[in-house]
Amino acid sequence: MFRKLITTTIAGTVAVLAGCNQPARTAASQASASTGSAPAVLLPASPTAAPSASSGLPVSGLPVFPTALEGHQSFELGQLIYLLMPAPSIRVGWDWAVDSPIVWIDDGFVSTDVSTYRRGFSRVNLMGKWSTELRQKKDELGWEVQLFTTAPAKFGPQEINIQPGTDDGDDACFGTRFDNCWFDPRPSLKAAGIEAKSVCQYGPNEANSTHIYQLAAPGKAPILFSWLQSEGSGGDSASVSLLLDADKKAACTPPNP
Repeated sequence: MFRKLITTTIAGTVAVLAGCNQPARTAASQASASTGSAPAVLLPASPTAAPSASSGLPVSGLPVFPTALEGHQSFELGQLIYLLMPAPSIRVGWDWAVDSPIVWIDDGFVSTDVSTYRRGFSRVNLMGKWSTELRQKKDELGWEVQLFTTAPAKFGPQEINIQPGTDDGDDACFGTRFDNCWFDPRPSLKAAGIEAKSVCQYGPNEANSTHIYQLAAPGKAPILFSWLQSEGSGGDSASVSLLLDADKKAACTPPNP
C-alpha cells in the first residue's frame, strides 16, 4: 500500500521476527530517547507481562503475530500517530522512536537502488477493533511502522508509514484470510486529541483514493498526513503516512503510475 518500491523479501524478515527474543526494557530506558526520538509513552507496569483486562490496557484476547509482539502494549491508532508526530523544531532521524514499544527489525536502516527504509512492528487497535490473520488459528495481526525516504539517507526519513500487516508478502493485510484491513483513522485521531483538517484528495473514486489532512495536536508541530484506501474484488485495505518533508502542493500531487 505504501507508495514505494522495495526489493527485499519482507515475509522472510517477519519469520525471523516471529521467533526473536526481545529484551525487556526498564521504565528508565523507555523514557530515555535520543534527541531525535519521540517522547516516552505510558507502558504496562511490567513490559514483559502480557496486557490483560485488569491492566486497563486494550486486549484482543488472541495470539499475536509476529510473536515478538507478545507482552507489548497495544496502541490505539491515534495514540501511535501522536507518539510519532514530532514536536516543533525537532527533525526526525533514523533513530526516531527507538526506545518506544515499537519492535524494530532492521539494524539501522536498509538502502536499495530506489529507497531507504527502517521497519518495525507495533500492536495497534482502532477504537477497540483489531486486524486479524487466519493462520493455524486466528491471530491478532501486528502493524508495520516504516521510516522511509527516496532521498539520500543522510537527510533522514521523508515519511512514517503505518499499516496492518506487512507492506508486501504473505502477511500483507489483504484478502480472505484477513479481517479489518480497511480502516478510517479519523475517529481515532479525534479520540487522541489530534485535529485533522482536510486539505485535498485524489483518486479514481472514493473507494480507491488518497486523502490528505493537516494534523495539529498539543505539543506537536503541524504535519501533513495521508490516508490511502483501496478496494477491489480481492478485498480492501488502507494505510496512513505522516509526511515529514512535503508541502501541500507536493502532497496533493498524485504519484506517477
